[in-house]
Amino acid sequence: MNTMQMVERMDEQLNTELTDSFNTKKAILFGIEQFPPSKHSKVIWKNLAEMPDIYEMLENNKKAINEASYYDTFGIITCGWASPVDSDMAPSQHPEKKRVRLLLICKEGELFSLVRFQDKDDTVTTTNGAGALADAMGAFYRDTRAAKRERFEQDAVAQ
Repeated sequence: MNTMQMVERMDEQLNTELTDSFNTKKAILFGIEQFPPSKHSKVIWKNLAEMPDIYEMLENNKKAINEASYYDTFGIITCGWASPVDSDMAPSQHPEKKRVRLLLICKEGELFSLVRFQDKDDTVTTTNGAGALADAMGAFYRDTRAAKRERFEQDAVAQ
C-alpha cells in the first residue's frame, strides 16, 4: 500500500469509526502504524494529543513532539469551514460555506493531505501541501526528528 492509499484508507476508517468526524472540537494528532505493512493492511492510529488550536498543538509543544517522535508516520485531523476562494468573507460566515475535514499525514517528512466535504462523497487529495499548516507540520516533523536523535544520543551515552 502506498502512502496515498494509506491516507485514503484512514479517511474511510474515520468515516466509520468516529461518531461525528466533521465536528471535532479539537485538532487531533496521532501516530500511525500499518499491520502488516501490505496492500490489505489495516491502518492503526494512536491518539497522541488534542487541542482546540492546531498551530498551538504543533508549535513548541514538547509533549506532542516527544510522543510523535516514536513514529515515522503521524498525522492530524481538523475540521472547519470552506467557502469559495474568491471571497474576502471568513469561510464560517459565508452563505455558501461547506463543512470539511482535513486529514494531513506526514510520512518520513513528506506531506499528504485529504479534504473531505461533509455533503459530498468525493475527496480532494494532494501531496506536498503548501501554506501555513504545511509549514507548521514540516517544522513539527523536524522537531520530532531532533527529539528522536537526542533520545538516541542520550541512550548511547548511558550505555
